[in-house]
Amino acid sequence: MEKDVVKLINEAKMMDLIDEDGTKYNFEPLPGLNESELNDLEKNLPCQIPTHIRKLYRSLIDDVHEELLLNIWKNNPGMMTHEQCLIAEDTDIKEFAKSLDENYLLIDMRNAQLGDGFSWGRYGPKTVNKRFGDKRIFAYEVRKSFWQRLVKK
Repeated sequence: MEKDVVKLINEAKMMDLIDEDGTKYNFEPLPGLNESELNDLEKNLPCQIPTHIRKLYRSLIDDVHEELLLNIWKNNPGMMTHEQCLIAEDTDIKEFAKSLDENYLLIDMRNAQLGDGFSWGRYGPKTVNKRFGDKRIFAYEVRKSFWQRLVKK
């Protein structure tokens, strides 16, 4: 049953909800409470939060957490190539790209939403990460494989 509710919530997030006036809404659940906040809430309730509700809640948090991390790691959403950034209309992105070489990917996190991020360690522990001043615009170097470096020489 827990997974059915999780599935229903995930499906609702994908749907356009329309009220009686024809106005469209997107279902955006609020961020969940952590365990401490959940305990504080429970203190103000006339009874304990049922175990199955706590379990469902943890299941939802875990599913969202895992899903978002996996998406960032697998798909790198929002990453821009050096070439794309050089022709960008955004002057900060363009300026940052000019200070880097073509081996970098950039991401603009100035207006980050839940699920945005980048896999900053994608190319191993020696991945070079850079930030554009104090702005939330980041870049990391795409390390060439041993064979790519060998062929280039």
